[in-house]
Amino acid sequence: MSEMRIKNGLALGPYGTAGATSSQNLITPGDTTPDVSNGVFFVTANTSATTITYFDVLGPGGIPSTAANGKLVTVLFQDALTTIQNGVNMFLSTTQAAVAANTIIDFVYYNSSWIEKSRATNNQLATAQAAAFRRLNLSQAGSVAINVTTADTVVLTSTGADLGVTGFGGGVANQKITVIFIGTGGQTFSFAQSAGNLVLAGTNGFAAGASSAYQFYTATGSLWYSLPSEIAP
Repeated sequence: MSEMRIKNGLALGPYGTAGATSSQNLITPGDTTPDVSNGVFFVTANTSATTITYFDVLGPGGIPSTAANGKLVTVLFQDALTTIQNGVNMFLSTTQAAVAANTIIDFVYYNSSWIEKSRATNNQLATAQAAAFRRLNLSQAGSVAINVTTADTVVLTSTGADLGVTGFGGGVANQKITVIFIGTGGQTFSFAQSAGNLVLAGTNGFAAGASSAYQFYTATGSLWYSLPSEIAP
């Protein structure tokens, strides 16, 4: 099982991996109990939803090994279709769910169980930085879902008809936005929870006033929560 590499520096896998094809160390798509007996670095590329329930580690004759205690494997998830079972002989640091693409997880084998050692989720959208935000000016009418990528302030001016916000798209974790309505006379403004990804306290929707502002926050980039009170215009 030892894969100590000296020449040309440190790397995961047997000597010469850098020159191998992209299929090197690839777990067979759809395999729910991949064999990791030979190697320390493995890659998923599932094309349909697959739940890995165990990593096989086998001794001579294909018999499950108990002599591999302390074996460490690193798994790179290239797809977003792979779930690692959390339970029985698999112990994760988080709840069971499909693993995000470009996540790397280290597992340690001990007494026939695999225990997660560490995890890195690398989606390039981890946490929004306030300095990257900007003001977004839109002139809209009807029911709209607004893309708020990199926006921290959204100024909505009605084109003359009623305007309702049904949700936000393009957000990133820990983003907060301020929505400002500007009316030109007679139209109504509103938020509607039932038609989008808004979470409004105690209601499925509410009317908003012209020349008023409201704040929303997302912890994950998908669900947006209204903050307690309207900001005075």
